[in-house]
Amino acid sequence: MTTKVQDSALSESPIPHERKIAVAAWGAWICVCTGLLVAVPGVWLFWHEVHRGASQVSPLGNLSSLGSYLQGAVQSLWSLAAFLFIYVAFLGQKQQLIIQNEQLKAQKKQFEEEQEAQKQLFRQQREQMEAQRKQFEAQEQSIKRQNFENSFFQLLRLHSQLVSNIRATHPQGVNKALGVHVSLGGGCFEEWYRFFKQTNWGIDTKKKPDGNVTITRKPEGERYAAFYVHFQEVLGHYFRTLYHVIKFVKNSDVEDKRRYTSLVRATLSQFELALLFYNCVSPLGEEKFKPLVEEFGLLESLNLELLLKPEDEKLYDPKAFQ
Repeated sequence: MTTKVQDSALSESPIPHERKIAVAAWGAWICVCTGLLVAVPGVWLFWHEVHRGASQVSPLGNLSSLGSYLQGAVQSLWSLAAFLFIYVAFLGQKQQLIIQNEQLKAQKKQFEEEQEAQKQLFRQQREQMEAQRKQFEAQEQSIKRQNFENSFFQLLRLHSQLVSNIRATHPQGVNKALGVHVSLGGGCFEEWYRFFKQTNWGIDTKKKPDGNVTITRKPEGERYAAFYVHFQEVLGHYFRTLYHVIKFVKNSDVEDKRRYTSLVRATLSQFELALLFYNCVSPLGEEKFKPLVEEFGLLESLNLELLLKPEDEKLYDPKAFQ
């Protein structure tokens, strides 16, 4: 393949000095032939005189005469022929160097073209590999997101089923017909929160000897902890499940985590959010759950009028309500 390309390249370009070499070679051979033709009569005469014996000159004299004749008649022609042959050899060497140089240029050009073709092929292969890598990463991300969403919505479904299956008896509610006040599902949280808000949890009253009464109010977190003790069997399960749903999103690799925590927040009623508010400022959730509430703004939809005191809002970082 390479030889064919070089031959075609040389055949397309004219061979240098070809005409000069042909003219000089023809001139040299003409001089040689002319010298031979000129030498023939002298040699013939010398041969004839020697065999006749008619010459009074010695054979050495005849040879000297023949030499002088050849020197005068042939030497200049053959000297010119020798010069022309040397000139042809010089032109031939020069032409060979030029041809070799052209071949080297053709080889260099072909090498550069092949190298460029290889670079182009390499770039195409690299682009294809990059496209395949991006496609693989997209597929991998899609599979990860799909697996995450399957697990997330399963957890969210289990949490919703937990809320639906809650059955609680209000401690102070007495129904004359049924004997007790029973709440089901999400309605339990309204009963629990009203009971927490209307009852003096965490309030100590002491009567002094003089008859006066001193009232000591504990912080809201401790008041909620005192309330929680009475309902920890249900509320503990509820908040642990809710915490693990949010933590599952937090520890995942998905980018738009806020989108999924917003779906969780959308399932919470106002009274669930109110109990979540005080659960996370109590020792029960202050260390682990409260940072997640602030990070993902889980209290964004909370009606602040449900708080025990308006200043309780300062118990959280403002981003918890954003």
